[in-house]
Amino acid sequence: MRIKCGTILAAALLPLASLADRPELTVAVVSDVHMRPDDPRHFYENRFRRALKFFDRMKVDAVVGCGDWIEFGWHEWFRKVGEYWFESFPNNRRSDGRPIEKLFIFGDHEIENFWNPGITRAFSREYILERDIPTYGRAKIYEETLKEPWSPIMRKKVKGYDFVLAHFTMREDDSGRICEEGRNARWGECIPRFDEFFAKNKFDPSKPFFCVMHKPPKNTVISPFVSTPYNDSPTKTLSRFPNCIAFCGHKHRSAMSEHSLWQGAFTCVEVPAMQNCTTDAGHENGWASCDGHGQKPAQQMPPITAAMKEDGGECLIMKVSKGRILLERWNVTYEEKIAEDWIIPLPNDGRASFEARRANAKPVSFPKDAKITVTRRVGRDRAGATNEQYVVSFPAAKSDASHGRGYDYRVTAMLVKHWWRRTCCEKWVYSEKRYLPESRDTNDVKCVFSASEIPSPFQEVVFTVTPYNAFGVPGEPISAPLNSHIRLN
Repeated sequence: MRIKCGTILAAALLPLASLADRPELTVAVVSDVHMRPDDPRHFYENRFRRALKFFDRMKVDAVVGCGDWIEFGWHEWFRKVGEYWFESFPNNRRSDGRPIEKLFIFGDHEIENFWNPGITRAFSREYILERDIPTYGRAKIYEETLKEPWSPIMRKKVKGYDFVLAHFTMREDDSGRICEEGRNARWGECIPRFDEFFAKNKFDPSKPFFCVMHKPPKNTVISPFVSTPYNDSPTKTLSRFPNCIAFCGHKHRSAMSEHSLWQGAFTCVEVPAMQNCTTDAGHENGWASCDGHGQKPAQQMPPITAAMKEDGGECLIMKVSKGRILLERWNVTYEEKIAEDWIIPLPNDGRASFEARRANAKPVSFPKDAKITVTRRVGRDRAGATNEQYVVSFPAAKSDASHGRGYDYRVTAMLVKHWWRRTCCEKWVYSEKRYLPESRDTNDVKCVFSASEIPSPFQEVVFTVTPYNAFGVPGEPISAPLNSHIRLN
């Protein structure tokens, strides 16, 4: 049999080139499942169960969970976490018989019941006491449900890699004492004895280790959610470990956001939410609580988060090798990737920082034949008021070998009157399905203006749309010819 020399050379070089990137550890990472067993559809529960089956097919060695498994902190609800885990992984084994480790922590929704005014208004003190996880005992319910020991900060090892699990804490012990609403003004700003734990534990500096917490460390990943991150104590502690990769949740950020990966003295990853993802402030079809309640004038478009309940659900699949960490960004509903993989080179050399990735990011561009259309209608704003509206429609910026996917869009309305032009209104919008894989984000993007937002007199209005990538870098704008625009007066 004749074998070409080139074939032999390629076969010899391929293992050498890929050896450093061959995965030694594969981990699924989830956060903010927010199961509600009182929901007759059991929607979020079924999504979690589907995710576990997906992880089994992906042959992960472990599943990291950053907390907020349930909407209300009832101990009987948390038992569902263990029920579904052992349904998918009997005796902590995958379907192929290989072991799988659970690396789970409590979030604020597991233990905040007497702090949360929404809960204390809806339920009596006696009802909460009967179901409250801290009153029942955090250690007790954790050990009964997950069948393993619990402590406020735990250390586990999976295939030679260390994981530190730091539970969200509002009550220092499991004595059952009640933290009434308003008594705990600091509301989980710190992780008790976190620095003490790292002072007593040693980690191999030649390989990464992973720290799992619920809230983001201060001054790392950027999130729009109203609640605050931890204070600067965890950040200072982890800054002593350049080989630390911290995972956090709580903020319900989408994996589409490039701000969800931060690298400085250590690396921090904000895990996307299995439940509704938040949006950035200032978007016309963003989540209102990011922009403030009772916004005036009312937004003309509903939030895209309303659709996320049906087909959302995001997670990460981490693949750890000697030369790098690969983070795949997935939608578990369709089992498709929603964005390009993140690559964290090892050791930490700053190449995974936001600034470094931004400098190398692909530009964003509209299709060559992209056009703007404007229609006139009578519609309702987000507050329910009927008004005259103008709908600006345009195609989404699609990715190809040279261009990245569009993240959001700036739409400006320019008045034309004789010899002058003035920009009178500017809005930012998302594609309606921007949280889904690109193959499912196929509808035109829309931006709605109220007629009252465009002052008169004028002769014409010119709408211009500029696409932006997830790093905030603009692409080339498009504008329709003036003679194609509707006259508004």
